[in-house]
Amino acid sequence: MTIDELLTHGKKTYIAKIGNTFLVSPMSEETVESMSPKEVDKCFVEFPGEMIKCLKNTPNVINYSPDMESKLIGSFYIEERKLEEEEPKTFEVSGVAPNFFDNINFQVMWPRKNQEVPSWYWGEAVETFNIIYDGAIFLAFGESTAVGDGAYTWEFGKEAMKIIRSCFSKSSLFQVTSIGPIMLHPAIYFIFLDPSVGMTLPTTDIKDDDLYVFFRYESEGDCQVMVQHFFDSVAYQVKEHIGNELVRVEILETEEKFRNKFETLPPLHRGLLEMNSWNPVNIPRRYSYTRQLREGICECYELYVELMDLQAYINEQRSRYMSDISKHHFLALLADYFEDQLSDVGKTDLSPILQGLQFFGDETRMVMTGRSSLLAALIGALVASAIYAIASALLGQ
Repeated sequence: MTIDELLTHGKKTYIAKIGNTFLVSPMSEETVESMSPKEVDKCFVEFPGEMIKCLKNTPNVINYSPDMESKLIGSFYIEERKLEEEEPKTFEVSGVAPNFFDNINFQVMWPRKNQEVPSWYWGEAVETFNIIYDGAIFLAFGESTAVGDGAYTWEFGKEAMKIIRSCFSKSSLFQVTSIGPIMLHPAIYFIFLDPSVGMTLPTTDIKDDDLYVFFRYESEGDCQVMVQHFFDSVAYQVKEHIGNELVRVEILETEEKFRNKFETLPPLHRGLLEMNSWNPVNIPRRYSYTRQLREGICECYELYVELMDLQAYINEQRSRYMSDISKHHFLALLADYFEDQLSDVGKTDLSPILQGLQFFGDETRMVMTGRSSLLAALIGALVASAIYAIASALLGQ
């Protein structure tokens, strides 16, 4: 059966969105690097209890899981970034965020009047949000008839992020931030089919780049349990995706630094060419230009080595990661999406810059050789003059 045909057999339907909102323990990268893994883990021991406390103190929360264990499978370092004015501010704090093995489930009443529902959307807005959250990523889902409306589902995800902030931003133990991209672009639809449908479930399909996950309807309570199983199944891959996105951002930033540093070299070289190389007055200035040029070349090569290391890392990760995604029961149909997110990594042609660095390197060596020859000539002339003066004095006696 097609997706549209299966939808006619649905007994319950949820729209859903996966995104990230990190609870961050603020600290510098240098501080983190100086700490052992156990010391870093200790920073998060109190997080689960604090998260429960926050949910208790949030009026709109109508239900939540009673506890959460502080088991970690790692952590994320997030660095504050100053984005361009036209871009949404998402990098708000530097510090370490937990990657919990456990998560909290909570339900929030979020009336339409609290939401920034787009003016173009006239359908029914979800007002009961179910959120599965582990301090790093979330899965928000709600019962809705807006199946196939990816634009509204995106807005639904943004409202879920607002809810998470409203619940946890009052804490003095951690700060709340998101990193771009804030959500997976594909919408997710959980369709619970009438038991009479004769097909093997669960199964997945894709339409308009959105993921449809079909389960067999058993009972109201089982629906949320199955969504929880889905989250548990995909959480690790989603976090790897976010980690790869962080490396991708670092690669793009390093490429920009490399390019910008290279662009400072031509003016220095032009300054060298415009000076009279045989004028002794210009010797200090030429030495200064040459020194700056050589230092700039060194910095460019350091950035290039850093860039190659990052690209080697992401390429190794991507190969393994995409192999896992392509075999995943729920995510295999989104393999092209995850691949596309990293498609621009390593595609920049840096050969013109490397050729330019080689040229400037050759030029500085020529300048240094010429300067050495000039100094040798000057010293030779001074020595010859001294010898001549001494010889003249002796002959004069």
